[in-house]
Amino acid sequence: MDMKQWVQDQIDTPVKKAMPVLTFPAAEMMGITTKELIYSSELQAQAMKYIHDHTDMAAVLAFMDLSVEAEAFGSKIIYSDNEVPTVVGSIIDEDSNIDLLEIPNPRDGRTGVCIEGVRLISEQINDKPVIAGNIGPFSLAGRLMDVNEVMFLCYDEPELVHAVLEKVTAFIIDYTKELKAAGADGVLMAEPLAGLLSPDLTEEFSNPYVKRIIDECQDDEFIVIVHNCGSSVKMTIDSIVETGAAGYHLGNAIDMSEMMPHIPENVLCFGNIDPAAQFCHGTPESVYGATVELLEKCSQYPNFIISSGCDIPQLTPWENIDAFFSAVDHFYADAVNEETKAAAEAAKPAAATMTSRERFFAALERKPVDRTPVHPFVAGTNRILTGATFPEWASSAELVAQGYTEMAKMFPEEDCVVVTVDFTVEASAWGLPVVQNRNNPSRPDGTRRLVPTANDYGNIQSVDAAQSERMVMMRDACKIVVDELKADKPVFVYVMGPLSTLSLMRGQRKIRRDFSSHAEEIRTAVENVTTTLEQFVDMLMETGVDGIMWDTYFAGSSNMTRDQWRAIEFDCIARLAKRVRDAGGINMVHSCQSGAYFDLQIEAVEPAAISFFHPAFGCDSLASTKEQYGDKVALMGAVTPWNAVHGSDIDWDEECKQVIEEIGGTGFILSPGCFYPANASLGRVKRMIDIAVSAPVE
Repeated sequence: MDMKQWVQDQIDTPVKKAMPVLTFPAAEMMGITTKELIYSSELQAQAMKYIHDHTDMAAVLAFMDLSVEAEAFGSKIIYSDNEVPTVVGSIIDEDSNIDLLEIPNPRDGRTGVCIEGVRLISEQINDKPVIAGNIGPFSLAGRLMDVNEVMFLCYDEPELVHAVLEKVTAFIIDYTKELKAAGADGVLMAEPLAGLLSPDLTEEFSNPYVKRIIDECQDDEFIVIVHNCGSSVKMTIDSIVETGAAGYHLGNAIDMSEMMPHIPENVLCFGNIDPAAQFCHGTPESVYGATVELLEKCSQYPNFIISSGCDIPQLTPWENIDAFFSAVDHFYADAVNEETKAAAEAAKPAAATMTSRERFFAALERKPVDRTPVHPFVAGTNRILTGATFPEWASSAELVAQGYTEMAKMFPEEDCVVVTVDFTVEASAWGLPVVQNRNNPSRPDGTRRLVPTANDYGNIQSVDAAQSERMVMMRDACKIVVDELKADKPVFVYVMGPLSTLSLMRGQRKIRRDFSSHAEEIRTAVENVTTTLEQFVDMLMETGVDGIMWDTYFAGSSNMTRDQWRAIEFDCIARLAKRVRDAGGINMVHSCQSGAYFDLQIEAVEPAAISFFHPAFGCDSLASTKEQYGDKVALMGAVTPWNAVHGSDIDWDEECKQVIEEIGGTGFILSPGCFYPANASLGRVKRMIDIAVSAPVE
């Protein structure tokens, strides 16, 4: 990865991602002890992947603690189940012969475990950099000589301290190069003990050795970030930045707003929410408040990245961690630098001449509009505006509605609301077992399928939708959203089609295999599901929603043949769509699979719009899809949804503009090709909306 460009991207983007020192709290979520974690590269990689999947960090941080390198030299270490290891005693004193101190092989012991952990996670993650961790030279020397004694030895035996520093610096360079070879894109080097040194001692015993490591290891593809959490940084910061690191991570003992003017504009600076008082022992409210307060003080500096002041303790409540990320998301949702604001303002039409309802319905009817309509397809991301976990949000009509109403307030230019919770709402009426996660949508429990074998489709009979707790919840949420928003915006609701619903009970891969051998059994089960969905449609349409967007995932060549879909789902989805029309509603279709059968779905559903990602069946591009179907149905899409968390803001902006250029115009709504990722920042929602608002329709 081009890390020089990555640094510049972090500086250039007006919407920043946080990078707290977050590693060990994953152990609690995984149900393992610290000791198990520090000795297993596989568990470390799993923990890093867990944090990657459950937070929206700027980078993946690898495991380290301040005893790893000291243990490699032979220091005695004390372990516990719930705290990071600590060094006790010393292995060097003023009588030691430093020539006998051997430089260890970094691939041995726990340093080897950390190297292997980096290799494993680097093979799994390619959307953001992997930043390894190591200790700084003076901090390692202090652990070998005793952290108290080394302060005196700097005065009494400076030659001894320098001799030890030469040895440990050579080792740190070797270790860092091994981490780099394993796939790390950088290293966060912790030099906390230097924070206790006076300016003169810092320049003698820390900075020269830190600079040597940086000079040896940092290049365009590998960066060094230096961490110093001492209070003396306020007096030594100018000399510290002369070491040439790509970034500096500062602790909570100093005022970040006082430090930022000392950091060069092309160098990142991270900090500094108190990891103990706030993250570990605070409340979600206090963490949220402290995070917003720091952002208000420091976000004026483009090179500031909010972080913890040091590593977050293992027993930190995840509610506090969630509050931190929520505060960052909320703060940056509306944050666009003045240059971007001015450019967007200059590109906008003089004034909007249509309301969101007028604009969206004109697009559905393929009539002229004043600017490009936009629907960011947010489904679950807006839960962060409620402060709830996903299970809490997805089971409460009030919280679901709050997510959508708050979203509408935050982004008034969004032209449509499609109330969506997760894919399991409909199947829950049959008692679908699900796996819940605090930060992700529910998913079917693959070990407890309602249709475990191809001979079990007969298990699925029609049920009473009015007795389904989650269907009732969805109805109630829609009623609140309609009451709050329908006067200003169209309100639709997302419903899984009968075959999509059945696939959650069997499993997508398994049901695809069954299409040829058990088509009749599947068709009967789809009929039974449809009977229940008809009741659900009635419940939803009674709330006053404008219509339903149907999930027709299987109506495409990547899942089944045209004849198979016509035989299994066509009539049922047609019946459901007619029920919507009879209630005065509008049908839309979401069909994000490859080779979607637009013609069959238009015949069956008579949709006003098709939301899609890939070219339609028989088409080789988005443009040819527009050419073939643009006069028959409005098109909604087709921005790559996962680019909301991958790539740069510039990449996201360019794709939005490219989609508008390729298929924009009359009868088009800019949208992701599928749901906006549930854990993505809302920052790119705003960017998509701003691009649509500034894009007139010719």
